Amino acid sequence: GDTESLHGMTRSEVNGVEVFVKEGAAEKVLFLGDSHMKQYSPRIVKILDEDPVGNRTAVFATRAGCPPYPGVHNDKDSRCGEEFWSIIFAYAKSSEVDAVVFGNWSGYLLQTPRPAFGASEFYYLQDGKKVYFKDGGVELARQAFQELVQSLAKLKPVFLIIDNPGGPMYDPKAYYSGTRISGTSSSLVRFQELDPKQAEEREWLLDVASQTGALPIDTVGLLCEDGQCLSAMQDGRPIYRDEDHLRPFYVKEYMDILDIVLSYP
Repeated sequence: GDTESLHGMTRSEVNGVEVFVKEGAAEKVLFLGDSHMKQYSPRIVKILDEDPVGNRTAVFATRAGCPPYPGVHNDKDSRCGEEFWSIIFAYAKSSEVDAVVFGNWSGYLLQTPRPAFGASEFYYLQDGKKVYFKDGGVELARQAFQELVQSLAKLKPVFLIIDNPGGPMYDPKAYYSGTRISGTSSSLVRFQELDPKQAEEREWLLDVASQTGALPIDTVGLLCEDGQCLSAMQDGRPIYRDEDHLRPFYVKEYMDILDIVLSYP
């Protein structure tokens, strides 16, 4: 649950909104997103434990199932709306925050079915009118996101985490049932295909980064080679805890591409 994945951080608030903080230097870096952002906290905590003086204080403002896109709402989840994000976006722009990091599940814009979160019920609010993602709201959301990144990048360093690969085959349950059928450990599948749609989403974010001056943090580049993405360690330990979240041990030990956000000039 929430408390477990933010282990080692202190609960705090910004203008009435709950955030989690790990103290470091006076400068602050704000992490915005959903559970796909929250999953990176073990690495951030580790780096700040090792060197609190040389790294910025980390502030996590995350809501599971809620993408950090301006103007985007979800019929089935009122927590994702304006109130939370408008406060956090204003905080991101303020002089209190020295750097900003965005990260979230890529499936919202790809409209990946996920019944629990009512993925199909996302919409962009345009002049008081709901434009559902399936009716063109996705394009409006992309544009709003790019404009937000642009405005922030004029003020301070902004980082865009390209979401880690995912899908049913990344789920350790799929992986174990596969090995049981074959009955031999030599056939452990350590790599999975990168979904072509997720590859396109990565290209979009790289493009946003290059157009706005934000810096991409490319987890796909770290985890994949030639469209094959790591799903288990050499000793057979799965690096995913479900079909799209990485396990804390993997994040903590291997996600060093995040370290730059705590110390970038």
